Amino acid sequence: MVKLKIMETATLKEINNLLKDASPKVLERTLGYIEGILTNSKENDFHKQNLNYQLSDGQMIELDEMEDLKDEDFISAGEFHKSVEEKYGF
Repeated sequence: MVKLKIMETATLKEINNLLKDASPKVLERTLGYIEGILTNSKENDFHKQNLNYQLSDGQMIELDEMEDLKDEDFISAGEFHKSVEEKYGF
């Protein structure tokens, strides 16, 4: 039980550290993601969780904003992976 508490504390500190300088938009997206996980956490079966997944209002707004973007407005998966690897080292 003690290990779980230490892990929880370390995880929360790491999340807090990662988000301390985040923009309001990133924080809103993160909150929506967390709310989605917690809402569906009552389901033990991951597949069932995702069958019942509902987008948060923030996620719906974000998707609506992206609807008219051109392909050039996005980066390739390779470029994204490279930038994440450089930034976070994995």
